[in-house]
Amino acid sequence: GRCAVHEILLQHEALPNTIRSGQIANIRAIIENGRADGMTTMDQSLLARVKDGSIAAGEAYLKAADKNLFAPMLKPGELDGGH
Repeated sequence: GRCAVHEILLQHEALPNTIRSGQIANIRAIIENGRADGMTTMDQSLLARVKDGSIAAGEAYLKAADKNLFAPMLKPGELDGGH
């Protein structure tokens, strides 16, 4: 099966200048810091799907930007096919 995950970026005062100045890598920090306002990173969405059992930790690990979030959840051999 398939499961949708998403990233949510809402209007933020720092966003226009961040984009204008070409500091696109800083958008992730804006999203992380805006969690209380309803923003969510792809990794946060993946983590929620792992916790609710919608996807396996190994699948999340493969798609994650910060693989360290998911590495502790992996079962032995999960990424190498059990070999």
